[in-house]
Amino acid sequence: MTPKQADFVRWYFELGNASEAYKRAYNSHAKPNTLHRKANDLLKHPVIKAEVQTMQEQARERNQVTIDNVVDELEEARQVAKQSGNAAAMVSATLGKAKVLGLVVDKQETNTKILTPPVFNFVGVQPLSQYSQEELRAAIKELQEEY
Repeated sequence: MTPKQADFVRWYFELGNASEAYKRAYNSHAKPNTLHRKANDLLKHPVIKAEVQTMQEQARERNQVTIDNVVDELEEARQVAKQSGNAAAMVSATLGKAKVLGLVVDKQETNTKILTPPVFNFVGVQPLSQYSQEELRAAIKELQEEY
């Protein structure tokens, strides 16, 4: 791995944004599309990909993060939201659990954008805006009874 590639990995791990990491590591003033493409190419490089995975594993071990811990914390947050009647927070915690367990997958592969909304891979699911308040309340009640 070259020193600039190592800098890229360090910046990517710190920022979570591949384009910005590329810009800083390579002192680049390229256009955003070029930064995105070059950063994406680096993330696909086998050595860099392996180093990013190693750093992520080390961070998980260092912070004792497991899927079970994350799911437990999300369930705790969901229960607090349920008790306080905060449906939005409850749905958010439920979706967080689904993501952690791989039931909802972000379409984004390279994490080069920070705030890209997730793409849900559920067939036949309508956006929340398509449902009435009554339908949403019924769905929340059903979730509450289930959990």
